[in-house]
Amino acid sequence: MEPNLSLCVICLGINENTVTVNRSSAFPTVYKHQPSLLALELSAINGCVLCKLAFDGLRKNEEVSDIDLRLALALTASANCSLPYDEEGKAYEIATTDILNLQVDESPEPIYTDEDLSSCTPLLFTITGTIKDGTARIVCLSTPPPLGSLPGQIFVSRGSKEPFQTLDFVVSGRSIRGILQSPLETSIQVFTTRNDPLAASIPLRPIPRDPLSKGSIGTINQWLDDCATNHHSCSSYLDMQPLPTRLVDVGSADGSGPVHLRLSKEDECGIYAALSYCWGASDLPFITTNDSLHERISQIPISNLPATFLHAIQLCRRLGIQYVWIDALCIIQDDKNDWRIEADRMSSIYSRSAITFSATLSVDVSQGFLNDRKVPEVWLPWHDFKDAKQGLLHLRQPSQGWYDLLGDGAPLMKRGWTMQERLLAPRVLHFGQQMFWECWTCMRSQDQNPGEMTEQLTRMAKFNQEGGKYRLSDAARNRMARRPLPPIEQNFRIFTYWSRILADFTQRELTVSSDKLPALAGLARKVQQQTGDIYCAGLWRSCLPEFLLWSRQESKFLKKSPGYRAPSWSWASFDGKVERWRPEGYLPENMSKNSLIQVGHDDISILDVSVLYSPADSLGEVESGEITLRGSMTSLEILGPNVDFDLPDTDFVESMQNGYPIDALQTKDSPEANAWGCLFDCEPEADQNQFWALQVHTSLTFEVVEGSQTLLGMRHGALILREIENPHSKGEVSTYERLGRASLSINSKQIATRLGVAGGTRIDVDVPWEAHTKRWPCRIIKLI
Repeated sequence: MEPNLSLCVICLGINENTVTVNRSSAFPTVYKHQPSLLALELSAINGCVLCKLAFDGLRKNEEVSDIDLRLALALTASANCSLPYDEEGKAYEIATTDILNLQVDESPEPIYTDEDLSSCTPLLFTITGTIKDGTARIVCLSTPPPLGSLPGQIFVSRGSKEPFQTLDFVVSGRSIRGILQSPLETSIQVFTTRNDPLAASIPLRPIPRDPLSKGSIGTINQWLDDCATNHHSCSSYLDMQPLPTRLVDVGSADGSGPVHLRLSKEDECGIYAALSYCWGASDLPFITTNDSLHERISQIPISNLPATFLHAIQLCRRLGIQYVWIDALCIIQDDKNDWRIEADRMSSIYSRSAITFSATLSVDVSQGFLNDRKVPEVWLPWHDFKDAKQGLLHLRQPSQGWYDLLGDGAPLMKRGWTMQERLLAPRVLHFGQQMFWECWTCMRSQDQNPGEMTEQLTRMAKFNQEGGKYRLSDAARNRMARRPLPPIEQNFRIFTYWSRILADFTQRELTVSSDKLPALAGLARKVQQQTGDIYCAGLWRSCLPEFLLWSRQESKFLKKSPGYRAPSWSWASFDGKVERWRPEGYLPENMSKNSLIQVGHDDISILDVSVLYSPADSLGEVESGEITLRGSMTSLEILGPNVDFDLPDTDFVESMQNGYPIDALQTKDSPEANAWGCLFDCEPEADQNQFWALQVHTSLTFEVVEGSQTLLGMRHGALILREIENPHSKGEVSTYERLGRASLSINSKQIATRLGVAGGTRIDVDVPWEAHTKRWPCRIIKLI
């Protein structure tokens, strides 16, 4: 086999024998690579592809800035190296010779354990203090480094995970406090072709540069066929489904037929794809309007379409799918009534699609998603001693994984509308640096990464299959049996699912502020169909008391919507991130077997909920909403700066100490020993000091050990309200609006005092809930 001329002599020395002997040892065999970062960079500049992959990987470390890397280059090279310069052109005042010749202090104890070192080469040194005036304290590990090593020596080892997926490049002295806070290391991904003799031991495969190549289309068809044949939880993409009002007909497979807008007949069924994408800041001459509708039924000029739409049409043609639904073309954008009707049908449009194409990394509609992928790679001859096979080991920067693609940084994951598009679709094909498949049964990646090939169900899939019910183990069911909240499993499932949805959705962006609820209407309708629950302006009727206690982030106030969008008790009336929350007292998955959280009745009774949507049969835009309820209320006031108070909630205390906008409130008429920690939704007015508290629920925490129950504490949850004038209110019912939420923690001694028993007395779990509920006056009020 001819040598690879794109590699330097040192890289050509990397082979199975130099990096994998004694892999079971705590310290894997390592191969001495370049003597310093500077040497690595020079080799990359001189044309070694693998050195360039390694150096670029080190530079991509998010926690290591480029200037820090340059400083590390100087510290780990020879004394004659020039120092880096800062942004103002001034050199760092560090004497390289002093750094390199510092006296070494021996450490009596190893700084790192064998476990820390099991996945990388042993470290040579660690600088334990910030470098200042050319001096620092260097601590050597008790574990001796490889003989002849110098600071900055680069080592290569086989990745510790099996099967074989990476070569790890590690810089000796990886942690330099004040310069490099994180390990200076990188992994190069290894893969091979399907027919290579090494394929049995190396799972990763090449990623075709062309997303429309024969291999790429074959992969998509294989995923589709596997889903149709083996995934009983997924609806088959071959099933004929009712068609949306309008669809884009992609023409003939060879591109000779015209692309045009097709009007579906009543009750007509067929197969179609859907597109999920970012509109972006592009000009919008491509949208369908009342003026262009008739023309587009005849033909849509290809020259008028942006790249993302063209790519969706090309992909449909290659897959043999005749129609694709694209909102900008299939909804009449200047017809408010048509837009409302079609937006409310999003649930059925995406859930009935054969497949949804997701332009996940495209910032706007002009970028497309089928562009060539240029991923630098190189190969090494490789001999697998275990299986006695020889082949070609290909190397590249790690390909994009699921969490990279679907993280907060992906453009599509930042947009509000696209969230329900992904969750509603039974099959989604994501396009990034490679293709990813997501259905209601599994996830797949084009490089066949076993870490991505999970059979774990997606959140929406679980919700669809289980009809909205949450399945509990027998042990968990027994521990929950004495709770008086009915029906627990159904409520718990809706609550936990929807709180996750809101925590994600509220940090996404919407171009049009009034789309806040319409952008979730399709998903809300799907949940409503699955559960039979009633949707209340962004919350759910079955567990409305718990939902009313939604909360903003501790560190930041919300912003009130510029116009009416929802009632004050709904998160949708604000802009800003809502935290994920769970009902107090439900058992978290990691709860100890000896612990039990007992939840009492909600402290309010919902008498009536009225929400008026526009149009009336939709779940989108809200014209008005109010809740009539009965509950205990009292007045509160903000504690002044010179008032002493006790706030047992350690999370609140820590947040207040960090300067977060959290207030302490106290009951005005009957002060408690403890203060309420309050999160106002928006910054309260400067002259406002008087508020009302509506107690919403109470939870008691017991520790159960061998049948003995010990009360640990109690927590009250309340809404902070303000009374307002309401000309439509009748009789004695006063009207309030929400200003925030508050909580009050009570320890076991204070609970014993409240119940009139001696401190330390065993308090049984069956004490009536009324005995634990604060005895505030009970009133009937309206929330708007």
